[in-house]
Amino acid sequence: MAEATKKLEVAPATLAGDMRRLVGSESFSDVEFLLDDGSRVFGHRAVLARRSRHFCAMFESGLRESASREVVMAGISRRAFLTLLGYLYTDDVVLQEDSVVEVLQVADRFGEER
Repeated sequence: MAEATKKLEVAPATLAGDMRRLVGSESFSDVEFLLDDGSRVFGHRAVLARRSRHFCAMFESGLRESASREVVMAGISRRAFLTLLGYLYTDDVVLQEDSVVEVLQVADRFGEER
């Protein structure tokens, strides 16, 4: 007689949701981006450097941005910057019709090709 196959229950994946919750979160952050509107967006150097050549170069350059906790991001709206970070953290993006052009311009500025 054939042995019955046991079904193993595996919890649903949580990585994408966990990474999405880190976007802009102060938890475990090690960099703060200062935006034109005076707001601050928290980031995580290891994630950003691994996911973006631009951020990798910024943090490894030996220039001010590589040593300072605060990095000025001139000419970028909070909404567009958070959208870019969301993409970098999760490999997924949801674009709003009224911000598509700005988000694509920011992505181009940061050398994102996808």
